[in-house]
Amino acid sequence: HQQRAIRSPREKGIDGVGGRPHEVARRRPSRRTSVGQLLDRGGLGSAVSRILAGAGASLVAVDQNEELVAATKSEAEGLGVTCETIAANLMDADVAAALVGQALALAGRVDIVVNVAGGTRFSQWSPIEETSDEVLRDVMALNLNYVFRVCADAARHMIAAGHGGSMVNFASIAAMHSAPFHGPYG
Repeated sequence: HQQRAIRSPREKGIDGVGGRPHEVARRRPSRRTSVGQLLDRGGLGSAVSRILAGAGASLVAVDQNEELVAATKSEAEGLGVTCETIAANLMDADVAAALVGQALALAGRVDIVVNVAGGTRFSQWSPIEETSDEVLRDVMALNLNYVFRVCADAARHMIAAGHGGSMVNFASIAAMHSAPFHGPYG
């Protein structure tokens, strides 16, 4: 019985913190890959969507409303790939728990999950000693809870399907350098 070595992201061709999603997409150039894509429209999420679509990946775009996912769908289809959409409030635990199943129903498989959405609202900024439990729960729901739920559900699917996959989770620079009044966030 041989033990299989686990390779680091760098050994797999994914460069450092945040990774390079175009490398992840290119690892399967011979087939179209369905992607669970969680977006922050107009910023990093849009850039990741373009990179993956440019590499030929089919997308399942997820964002908080129809307008945002429609823009991603239009852009991806303009690049010649299929893009299904799901409008969802991922801060709702039940909605997040249903997401991978919805993506599978639309696309048939999920090979790559990219979690980009996150942040904190200006109204949530305060000294940590003044931060309420409600604000803490909201910040964790937006930045951690849905990410964990979606990754765990996607991993369960990938393992059961026997095809493996990739997960790329983006984080804020606040992980390295804290910002004033962002206690629960970083």
